[in-house]
Amino acid sequence: MNKNEHNIDLLYNHPDKFIETHQSTIEIIAGNFVRSGLLRYSEKDDMAQYVNEKLIGSKIKLMQQHYDRSYYLITYLSMVIRNLCLEYISKKTEFKKKEVTVNVLDVDFISDDSPTTGIIINEELDRLDAVLQLFHKTKPKLQLCLKVLIGNITNADDVKAAFPNCSNKDTEYFLNKCNPQSDENLINEKEMYVVLTGFFNKYGKKQNTPDALRKWMDVKFNEIIDLMNGEPKQAEYTKETLKILLQKYYT
Repeated sequence: MNKNEHNIDLLYNHPDKFIETHQSTIEIIAGNFVRSGLLRYSEKDDMAQYVNEKLIGSKIKLMQQHYDRSYYLITYLSMVIRNLCLEYISKKTEFKKKEVTVNVLDVDFISDDSPTTGIIINEELDRLDAVLQLFHKTKPKLQLCLKVLIGNITNADDVKAAFPNCSNKDTEYFLNKCNPQSDENLINEKEMYVVLTGFFNKYGKKQNTPDALRKWMDVKFNEIIDLMNGEPKQAEYTKETLKILLQKYYT
């Protein structure tokens, strides 16, 4: 039995042991949020506790229902943990739509309990889709970067859409780097930018630095936020709440 098969066995037959085994995964991802500046170091342990409570409470059952075995389980778990971390960071943030306030904690990564919440979120997803269409020239590359940076699962089609001439070998390398196969494979945001920059330079004939790509993505995040908030303002999106909506959009 390989490591992925062992993880699958734990998930379905020993979920408590599965959570205990992957405490290091939670620690690594929480640490990445601290290094990114989205979380204060003093809050790291509280966020890890929040993630564990959510996993024990309901997320493990949802994972058992929705896990796609074509991906490594650690890849899916990492996506779930990142989303829970974003929920924790944004738990006091609200965004408004048509005079109805929705707490970010109500925005579940798989299902919405409240009918009102579901309607509003679907409207927001439609607006986000319309906004992303405005980036038609750069959308494939932007979409690949967004999915990698929010911790979503990427596939070969994402890579080929962004870099049509990308070799199969390089595509496999990209997916192995950005879709973690084990705890040891987890990379932080800084390392993600290094991987992305290598592909932009090789297949876009560029000579950019990871910092230049990070600044480009910061500009894109701000452009999307401005478009989602509208003029005059009809919403109060921040980078954190936008990431939660993007998780929903790409899931």
